[in-house]
Amino acid sequence: MSHSEATTMKPRPVSQNNRTVGQSGVASIEFALLSSFLVILYMGFVEVSFFMESGRRITRAASTVSDLSGRYEQLDDQVLDEIHHAARLVILPEEASSARIRLTSFSIQNDEPTVDWSVACNWLPRQTDTVVEDVPAAIWPEFGSALVTEMEIDVEAFFGFLVSVERTLTTRAYGRPREASHVVLLATDYVCPYETSLGSPLN
Repeated sequence: MSHSEATTMKPRPVSQNNRTVGQSGVASIEFALLSSFLVILYMGFVEVSFFMESGRRITRAASTVSDLSGRYEQLDDQVLDEIHHAARLVILPEEASSARIRLTSFSIQNDEPTVDWSVACNWLPRQTDTVVEDVPAAIWPEFGSALVTEMEIDVEAFFGFLVSVERTLTTRAYGRPREASHVVLLATDYVCPYETSLGSPLN
């Protein structure tokens, strides 16, 4: 081959097969990145909906405790057991043993919502004659008493086997006595059937 032939030789064009292989490789990488993002996005949506549904369940459970408690003039151990059992059914499939429930009766004393009595499950009851904080003024009873149920539950992420995520969901629900101006607590040193441990008291 002469020098003039070497200098005038044109580069060999890229074949269609090589071009197709390159394009398919880029497409595979793009698909892998996009699919990973979509999977993470889907898991996030599932987690959010899971926590929202758990929040709705504990809100309904707290409302159930306040509503049922207000239907009685007196609360003894048996009635409280039945009320806690009803709350347990509402929060299923969450474990009742992981729920912390506190039922408190309060009245207005010295222009403050003040504890008359309090019972709790997996929690310490409020102390008598202490102020219940953050009660909306619209809830304050003009006479007699009102009821407040506080509830907490630790919920583990739906995809906890991939990423360990646990959140504590909290709620409050208020109610009023229906049969009398006050609900009288007859149970002393009450221990609920799902008692596992005591939390810290809120004064």
